[in-house]
Amino acid sequence: MNCFWVTRHLSAYLDNELSAEQQQQVQAHCATCPACTQKLQDLTAVSLLFQAAPAQPAPTGFAAGVMARIQTQPPLPWFRQPFMVGCAEAFAGAALVAIGLLSGSMLTSLAAPAQRQPLTIAGMPSETFDPLPVASLAHSYLQVTEVRP
Repeated sequence: MNCFWVTRHLSAYLDNELSAEQQQQVQAHCATCPACTQKLQDLTAVSLLFQAAPAQPAPTGFAAGVMARIQTQPPLPWFRQPFMVGCAEAFAGAALVAIGLLSGSMLTSLAAPAQRQPLTIAGMPSETFDPLPVASLAHSYLQVTEVRP
């Protein structure tokens, strides 16, 4: 049991919404943790203040007015329904990914012809070096960018 869990469940503890085992764990933790004990005391004091406050009745016709406003609101159009909005978001995301992939392949295909001449490193053609291992990242990069013939 840690302070984070206890702090998140103090309100449920005060409302008797935790299981008996969880209530015992909160009590055991608060017995050894002064910070959580202080938080429990503060929350208990606030709860007692709310319980001591006089109940304020709602204005006459308040519930009926709220229900009337809910019923008079027009339904959402089909394109604003949650399912349709989710589909539109997924389609937009897929379209962005596709545009990114296509633009990336177009850029590499445009840049590749300019790099078709043999690569020269420090005055030596790349063919003088040992071939790269097939499973290496460098080999894959050179094949994608078509630097080597």
